[in-house]
Amino acid sequence: MASRPSKTELGSGVGLSFLDVLCCGLGAVVLLLLLVRHGHPPAVIAIQSLQQAQAEAEAQEKQHQEASLALEASIKQKRQALQAGGQGVSAQILEAMQGKAREAARHTRLQQAFAALDRQKQAASQPRPLPASGALAGINLSGMDRVVVLLDISASMVHEHLVEIIRLRHAGAAAQRQAAKWQQAINAALWAHGALAPGAQYKILTFAEEVQELSGAPLAGASVKWDTKQPGTGQQVEDALWQLSPQGGTNLERALAAAGALFPRPKKLLIITDGLPNRVDRKSLPGVNRLKGLQGCKRASFQPGGTTSAECRLSIGIASVNKHGGSLLGVPVDVALLPLHGDAQAVRFYSLVAALSGGRLLTPSPDWLTAR
Repeated sequence: MASRPSKTELGSGVGLSFLDVLCCGLGAVVLLLLLVRHGHPPAVIAIQSLQQAQAEAEAQEKQHQEASLALEASIKQKRQALQAGGQGVSAQILEAMQGKAREAARHTRLQQAFAALDRQKQAASQPRPLPASGALAGINLSGMDRVVVLLDISASMVHEHLVEIIRLRHAGAAAQRQAAKWQQAINAALWAHGALAPGAQYKILTFAEEVQELSGAPLAGASVKWDTKQPGTGQQVEDALWQLSPQGGTNLERALAAAGALFPRPKKLLIITDGLPNRVDRKSLPGVNRLKGLQGCKRASFQPGGTTSAECRLSIGIASVNKHGGSLLGVPVDVALLPLHGDAQAVRFYSLVAALSGGRLLTPSPDWLTAR
């Protein structure tokens, strides 16, 4: 039978085991310290990763905020620029629209002006009825032969007042042809031509500062010949008369000289005018001092743009008739005197010319022979 260990032996074994266990624990602690010293536990690593990710996210968020602010600033700047540009574009559009409106108004005015000119051209080109046979009652051309019509086409033949004469002078030929006084003169010449019998010899001459054929051609001295009225020529005469344009001064002396140069001599002379002449060929007047017989006249009166007084015009008229009275002796002179304000001596002068030659003087009313 085995014997039990003694207390000394038992206590010695238990102490050794405790030391072993203690040493093992200490070694584990040392090992744990070594492990902790050379690395982090997983929880710590996870926290650090989260903190790093948060920091990166915050950094990115900050960048996004800065980018967003920059984008908003850019959008605001562009919006302001767009608004400013829009205002500029609106101003340009408004200016363009206003310019277009001005051009449209100008185009409308031009169309109206062209339409008015077309109406005037049509009115001028339309045949006008010949005046009634009794329009120049008292002047008899029926059955007459070798009749000369001297038509005054000077600038004053468009109106009786000087202001209107100047205005119409600058208004153009179309406006002048529509003047009532000018229509009276043309219709008087038309009446004279219409009163002649077919086959009658006649001559219509226009005079201002120069004397011309009805066609506008200047006279060629001795080659001036009589015209013969032919059937169907009335329209040609009418067209030629309505193409005339009044301008220049009045030289009655040259008109009388042209009438006196016709061969055979005229049997009747009809002068259609509105006042005393203001032009004369001083070189053809007798005497050394060619102004001696022209009372009231000055040398400046015969210069371009010069004006003549009423006394001077009367002297020019008397000198013109005296010079060519011989070549027209015995020829009745009828006068259709249209009104001209400020030329009171004209009635006295032409009434004497008509009376001394056996002709007649007519002073028509303002509405005499005007186109309707």
